[in-house]
Amino acid sequence: MFLIATPFTLWIIGPDWFLVGVFIVLWLLYRFDFHNSLDTDQQLP
Repeated sequence: MFLIATPFTLWIIGPDWFLVGVFIVLWLLYRFDFHNSLDTDQQLP
């Protein structure tokens, strides 16, 4: 819910903040999903 609410809450302030919120959410999604999958691949024997 937080990942959806953040850009739309910033959109109330202004469209530039909405764009910043989208980039933050995309970075968080990349960090949670893609980066963690790379770490688990390196731990395999």
